[in-house]
Amino acid sequence: MGGDHNAPYEIALPKAREMGIILICGGEITRSMPPGHLNAIFLSDVNALDTETPYQAIEAAIAQKAFVMWNHPGWRAQQPDTCRWWPEHEELYRKGWIHGVEVFNEKEWYPVVLDWCKEKNLSVIANSDIHDINAHYYDIVNQHRPMTLVFSRDRSEAGLREAMFDKRTLAYFDNKLAGREDLLKAVFEASLSLRHIYTNKDKKYRTFDVHNLSDISYVVEMEDGSSVTFPANATRQLRLPLEQTKLKLKVINLVHASDACLNTELVLP
Repeated sequence: MGGDHNAPYEIALPKAREMGIILICGGEITRSMPPGHLNAIFLSDVNALDTETPYQAIEAAIAQKAFVMWNHPGWRAQQPDTCRWWPEHEELYRKGWIHGVEVFNEKEWYPVVLDWCKEKNLSVIANSDIHDINAHYYDIVNQHRPMTLVFSRDRSEAGLREAMFDKRTLAYFDNKLAGREDLLKAVFEASLSLRHIYTNKDKKYRTFDVHNLSDISYVVEMEDGSSVTFPANATRQLRLPLEQTKLKLKVINLVHASDACLNTELVLP
């Protein structure tokens, strides 16, 4: 407690504007479990969160129409036995004081959070929570840091805020996407371009180029149970029966529940 909690934002803002970065004002509400650690973003005054109790701080954030997320609900330092939805979080949820939950934090993945978010209509969040230089903590050649993908209608703070409150987010981590099934389906279908390149009528098969336009390598299970990877920013070929008109796929690394991944189908050209 104490000090000016708005100072970091105010210091960083001029440089962010110079670099074309949309800088969001936020603050952390750090307490023991429950309710644990929460972040509030889209704040106008972080100092208002400097209160005696976490509930006063959350109420002060809500008064500013902030977006409040629950951080690392399964963090071993606070909850070593299980990832649990506490009665205190239920009370906050019923008041409308929790808008999102981290399904992934730093290097920890909490699949049950997907079920919570689906049941309670909350935004799915992923954050690095990094306390180090990015390149020192993550293998940035072969990995990427976790992040939240926000599907905003425009590139503005107001657009980001509207999208997050509308639950148009996906968690991106370890070459996985997690969140709403409809968003997963839209991203996957927009990522792939199929092109028919050859027909062998004698052997009754057709060959297709499948080009993955995205930075995500999709791991899929075909209808026959075989596994295929569509590498990021690359093309691979598929040979399919002549009579096949649709490609039915289970996308293993696109998950929308603790026990469910995306099932979809693509119409063959």
